[in-house]
Amino acid sequence: MKPLIYFLIALFHVSGHAQEIHLVKTQDLDFGKFYLMGSGGGRITVHEDGTWIDEGHLRHLEVPPKPAIFTIWTESPEPIKIRVEVVYSKLSNSDEPMDLSVIGENNLDYHVLSQRAPLQVKIGGVLDVEPRGSGFGTFQGQVMIRTTKVPF
Repeated sequence: MKPLIYFLIALFHVSGHAQEIHLVKTQDLDFGKFYLMGSGGGRITVHEDGTWIDEGHLRHLEVPPKPAIFTIWTESPEPIKIRVEVVYSKLSNSDEPMDLSVIGENNLDYHVLSQRAPLQVKIGGVLDVEPRGSGFGTFQGQVMIRTTKVPF
């Protein structure tokens, strides 16, 4: 009886461990280098595919915007279904206190993850810059994702 109990405990430990979800951020969401012209504000939209648009009084310099990229994988031999939730933080400017809002394109999505097919999640966003201040500086903030295993 004892060997059977040990076997079941070992089996439970292995199967529970094999369904872990691994996550690595390979690229940060970056709105590029830009400045504000005149007295108006502007908007930068970065799409998941890497294309971008600037509107209003914003002008881009040499560094183009780019989406955040996360790679998600599992060692589970069986496919698992996961929920991916995008979480944004407020951004701030290092030279002047300036709050900026970032709005994502898809904040919640479901995917099937398998051992042989890692998933790449690309996240864009919209940055609205208010017309006050100089618009210069380093804008800091984070894009994070939460992954949760869900039933099929």
